[in-house]
Amino acid sequence: AKGDPTGALLGMALSCLIFISSIGLFNIISAVFMERVLEYASEKRLQKQHQRLTDKNLWHKNIAKLIDLLLQLHKNHDKTMLGEMWFEEDAVMSQPTLCLTLKSETLESLKAKKISREVIDQALLENQDVAKILSDLDIEPQDCVNLADTLDYDNSGDIDVLELVMGIQRMRGPSRRSDTVAVDLMVRSMQLRID
Repeated sequence: AKGDPTGALLGMALSCLIFISSIGLFNIISAVFMERVLEYASEKRLQKQHQRLTDKNLWHKNIAKLIDLLLQLHKNHDKTMLGEMWFEEDAVMSQPTLCLTLKSETLESLKAKKISREVIDQALLENQDVAKILSDLDIEPQDCVNLADTLDYDNSGDIDVLELVMGIQRMRGPSRRSDTVAVDLMVRSMQLRID
């Protein structure tokens, strides 16, 4: 009948149900789409990172720059009366002068070179080139905070070039479960030796 309120009420309820179902369905479709987009972006990021980590030219170029820069800074540093370190003005290198130190070195003489922890700490704080090189090598910024402590495994106060290269190579990329297992196995080995 014309004045029946139940028909209008049922029509309104059906309209609300269709509207809510449409919104819910749209939200589900949007969520699935966003999940796929984020998954694709994550996969691409991991592929790009894997390519960077396996790129030997990138590694060689940047580790050579880092060694050269740190050796020059180490050579040019001096201590003031207060024990603070300062770098001479000519210690800041331009791009064309990079790797000049390494060209005159033999492998044996390079292995014997040492860089003080103070130089590395100061270079990380004040030298943007060092930060850029470490970033290019996929070293996380939070890992750079105690880089000298991390690299000086024998706690001698100096880091030789071999320690630097091996340490930087192990620090590249995200931390892996194999790193944690390796540390656990080393600790167990040390415990067995002590016992």
